[in-house]
Amino acid sequence: FGAFAYIGAYLHERFGLSYSRVGVMLIGFGAGGMAFALFAGRLVAVLGERGLASLGGALILAGFLAIALAPAAGFVTLALLLLGLGFYMLHNTLQVNATQMAPDARGLAVAAFASGFFLGQAAGAWAGGRLVDAIGYPPVFVTAGLGLAALAAYFVHRRERREGAA
Repeated sequence: FGAFAYIGAYLHERFGLSYSRVGVMLIGFGAGGMAFALFAGRLVAVLGERGLASLGGALILAGFLAIALAPAAGFVTLALLLLGLGFYMLHNTLQVNATQMAPDARGLAVAAFASGFFLGQAAGAWAGGRLVDAIGYPPVFVTAGLGLAALAAYFVHRRERREGAA
């Protein structure tokens, strides 16, 4: 998810926006997270775990694609809302599963999840910076969207296999 770190610079460079305006636009991501928090109970009841992960991955992909292809800056605010909602749908589903990986060692399981998550973000931001310099912002956003959608699909596939075997 390291590509998220480059959205602000992209908006400044592509649309000539001030960093103050970019900061206000980036609130859309947090608003998506707040929307998830407000409706999480209903979303879980309607979609279930696999549905949350699937829709979350699809929203992340749609958000990153919309940012990469946005014809005007205004489209990005909605894309950030979708991106935030999708991110929290997927992340929280993965995090809940992390607490169930090793019931006798939940602390260790959550620590391993958090370490992987933050190390992955750091590596993603590092790689994203090198790729932005080499090929530009849009391909980095598209790659991040595809990668996270693939992660969601893999998670759902593994859950279906595990539930089918039970």
